Amino acid sequence: MFQSGPKGDDGIRTDAPGERGTERLLFAVDYPYESTAEAVDFLRTAPFSPADPERIAHGNAEGLLNL
Repeated sequence: MFQSGPKGDDGIRTDAPGERGTERLLFAVDYPYESTAEAVDFLRTAPFSPADPERIAHGNAEGLLNL
């Protein structure tokens, strides 16, 4: 779970990959309350392994939905 506060504060949790594994995470944005650009920026710059952002952004959803 990666979450930011209502005003984009520093309440972002980056411990979820270690707790649950990146194969169990999905990317989502609470639009229009959160900035999509900031969320994508976070995903691109977070300290993940090289394959993790792609997996979180769409790979896990594709597998879950059999796409």
